[in-house]
Amino acid sequence: MGFKKNKSKYEKDNDDDDEKQYLLCGPSVAKSLVIIYNILFLISGILLIFFGIWTLTSKNDYADLLSSNLYLSSTYILIIAGAITILTSLLGIVSAWIEKKNLLIIFIALLIFIFLTEITAGVLAFVYRVKLKESLKRDLENNIKFHYEEPGYDKQSKLLDNLQIKFKCCGANDFRDWFDSKYVQANNITEFQLENTRYNLVSESCCKTPSNLCAKRIHPSNIYHKGCVSALENYISNHIILLGVVGLSSFLFQSVGIFLTALLIKRIKAKKNYEHVLTDENES
Repeated sequence: MGFKKNKSKYEKDNDDDDEKQYLLCGPSVAKSLVIIYNILFLISGILLIFFGIWTLTSKNDYADLLSSNLYLSSTYILIIAGAITILTSLLGIVSAWIEKKNLLIIFIALLIFIFLTEITAGVLAFVYRVKLKESLKRDLENNIKFHYEEPGYDKQSKLLDNLQIKFKCCGANDFRDWFDSKYVQANNITEFQLENTRYNLVSESCCKTPSNLCAKRIHPSNIYHKGCVSALENYISNHIILLGVVGLSSFLFQSVGIFLTALLIKRIKAKKNYEHVLTDENES
């Protein structure tokens, strides 16, 4: 038969003091964690913007050759998310510092919005990567066949030349893509004239040493034979993976912020309830 041990008055007072200390000091710890989180969140927003700008300036060389805007769209979404992240982090710091529950709830809502925005950017990037090869093949073939050195397509023509020189390639699939192009056909070249033509059979940027009329001879010693699709696919695909990872990896970071903020709201509420109890006891 067991006996229930009653706590002494001293033990009860100690328990009350511990509870009081926990309720009054608990929000301070949670508040510090939320502020630290938001400082890191602010830095991540700045990094997102720099990453997006770097993508647009350094990894956007051949965007004008592509018909799809998904690649650019995911980059712009990340930049917008970075700007919203900076503003949201400042709101988080202020609302945690002054312990305003309503502001903290708005902060959580903005965290969820940023999370969804970055997820969208990541998903768009991965969706584009799946369709990348066929899209590149179609776009390069169209630019070679219909647009090269045509009026109004100077920028695309220069980009195509730059692409072939940089990646040491020729055509979309291979050098023969040029045979059906307006650029070659404009010189009235037929298959029967390939041996003795006075004109370029492919663009001069296909030549291993580009010069005027260097593409009259299409021997492998003179021009590149491999196509540009695979090289451009690898160039864009690697960066798309990075875009997708940046967007999707936000899940864990935003989840931490939501958890810490919810914890702070709970501590603030408990503290205020306890303060009301003390006030009522003192008044009575």
